[in-house]
Amino acid sequence: MSGKRAPSLRRALLVNLLVPTGALAIAFGLAGLVLINETIESAYDRVLDGSARAIAERVAVEDGQVSVDLPQVALGMLETRANDSVYYNVSYDGTLITGYQELPLADAATIPVGTVKHFNSLYKGIPVRVAAATRKT
Repeated sequence: MSGKRAPSLRRALLVNLLVPTGALAIAFGLAGLVLINETIESAYDRVLDGSARAIAERVAVEDGQVSVDLPQVALGMLETRANDSVYYNVSYDGTLITGYQELPLADAATIPVGTVKHFNSLYKGIPVRVAAATRKT
């Protein structure tokens, strides 16, 4: 009799069942993570849309002077218990009317009137989600 032992049935079953099951669990976990992130981003984008549109509706141009009556509800919609910071910028022809000067801006020419464009960016080294809207004056 040689010194080789037959492979254990228990070990063979364990390897043949656990390895594929573990791979499936990891794949489903990653797919779930992606789906959850997309769902959360979509929901937050809808809130950003509401705020951007509410602010855009309050911009007025009279006698060449641009003003904005910033509605508190537009910023209040964005507040969370997580102490997130809310940044905004209202500009007219590249001139700041109110808000944060250094906030990343979208190219207004690429945003159709009545729509909101979303993108991720950095503001002072902090990741931010930006919503940008244009309006005819």
